[in-house]
Amino acid sequence: MGLKSTGWTSRTRLENGDWSKEKSYVCSWNLDRRGLDPIRPSTVIDVSSAVLCLAFHPVEPSLIAGGLYNGEVLVWNSSKSDDPLIARSGISDDTHREPVYQVQWIQSSSRSNRIHVLSASTDGKILIWQMNGRGRLVLQDGFALIVQQMPRNIKLQKVNSLCDRS
Repeated sequence: MGLKSTGWTSRTRLENGDWSKEKSYVCSWNLDRRGLDPIRPSTVIDVSSAVLCLAFHPVEPSLIAGGLYNGEVLVWNSSKSDDPLIARSGISDDTHREPVYQVQWIQSSSRSNRIHVLSASTDGKILIWQMNGRGRLVLQDGFALIVQQMPRNIKLQKVNSLCDRS
């Protein structure tokens, strides 16, 4: 059995209160490498907005999907040292408009057996993305959680983070 993933986040406050402008880093360590140095990650990826969640591809562990505070979904290839960013959702009316707190790789329900990226945000959208090979994540499907359509007998509770289960 192997370690699939782990995560860490800082609980510090920002002076200006704007996480969307905070630069962050995605770091990974190859635990199978000889001479592993816990202070020096194998890969360090600069990201222009705060990264809120990550998911490793189930078959190709060098592929990492990430959800950002600015609403973008990104995919990196950690085996590429020069420019690891291989796909991004961008920001438009159809994409997330609020922070993305969960990303997950999912198997396509069609016969193609493609693996898609699912993202969930505080904007109430659950979106499914496919990489198009030209650096874009293309929206394949989406769902909206609308409070007005929930049964009245269900007591709604606001969830701060889908990634933080503590």
